[in-house]
Amino acid sequence: MLRLLALSFLCLLLSACATMNKSECLSADWQAIGYEDGAKGHTINKLSDRREACAKHGVTPQLQAYRTGRSDGLKEFCSEYSGFQQGSSGYNYQGVCRDFNEQAFLDGYHDGKHLYALNKERNKIKSRIEHNRHEIKRLDKRVLHLRDEIASETSTPQQRTEALDEIIAIEHDIDELLLLVDEDLELSIAAEREYQDFKRSLDY
Repeated sequence: MLRLLALSFLCLLLSACATMNKSECLSADWQAIGYEDGAKGHTINKLSDRREACAKHGVTPQLQAYRTGRSDGLKEFCSEYSGFQQGSSGYNYQGVCRDFNEQAFLDGYHDGKHLYALNKERNKIKSRIEHNRHEIKRLDKRVLHLRDEIASETSTPQQRTEALDEIIAIEHDIDELLLLVDEDLELSIAAEREYQDFKRSLDY
């Protein structure tokens, strides 16, 4: 079951499993296909995609077999553990478990979504810190270049004045960025602690 769920999550992250080709349509086991779609949490709209693909090859899906297989697949998909895995991967629930242990699925799903949100927030802060540090390094290099320009014998008085004015402005920007980095470092520590505390509280 875990292996099947892992494959399901991969497919969802890739956003799409390929539509059926002629060979697949002609040899289709519609109950098995329904099971696969159910185990991946696809809505019934997935059947419409398959019907459209196979119609090009003169094949009509076996509706009852597909629905039977899909129901069996949804029984596996609609578990608390699956809900957690789906939520923590950013999956948006589309109500496929209404008739299949939905509350257990949602219990796990909401935990997973909360963990996903906490992880997204801590990564956003880390990314912001990295970006600002990169910008500080870029500005530092610019300051060094301007100081070389001031020291150059070929620079005119006007060029030196303009370079000095730019250095003053850049150093002001650097000071502001350093403050932002310091603030974000504190936020990052808090976000990491909240994420790890919540993660430890889970039973998955």
